[in-house]
Amino acid sequence: MVLHCKLSYILLEQDRSQKWLADEIEVSMATISQIKKGKRLPTLPVALRIAKALNKNVEEIWVEENNESID
Repeated sequence: MVLHCKLSYILLEQDRSQKWLADEIEVSMATISQIKKGKRLPTLPVALRIAKALNKNVEEIWVEENNESID
């Protein structure tokens, strides 16, 4: 299972900045940047705070990608 982070798209869609989100959920901008780039998965509490700040479900931000091929 691979998770694809749609955070960049959602921030753009809502006309919100990375700094706004970092301030809103009280984490560093570096943390948000790493999460956006897929270099870091947030802890559950941070993922829930991100979802709440953006008025989204966690599943709308991190989408499961199935890499299995069907033969």
